[in-house]
Amino acid sequence: MSDTRYLILLPLKFPEGKPVPAEYITETQIELARCFGGATLEPGRVSGMWVDEGQFVEDELVKLWTDVDDSSEVQLYMSQLRQRLQQRFRQKVIYITAQRIQMR
Repeated sequence: MSDTRYLILLPLKFPEGKPVPAEYITETQIELARCFGGATLEPGRVSGMWVDEGQFVEDELVKLWTDVDDSSEVQLYMSQLRQRLQQRFRQKVIYITAQRIQMR
């Protein structure tokens, strides 16, 4: 049974404001589903705000997650995935968080 949920926030726009192609998000979901047996995309947009080098930044994102049996191999995979996603989506940082879950 899965014990950890990895949540990824994916931007809907590149930093310059151009929309991210929908297939970038779909390809990421498919990759997670193939690797871990499933992945869930929450289609509702979430709003992010932060300050970057003195500039106020707003972003629209979607949530993508997968539930896994956590291990050092999974953690390494997620670290490498984060690097690939930062390049694909042209972001300084892509947030991937891990949370312990308990299925009932």
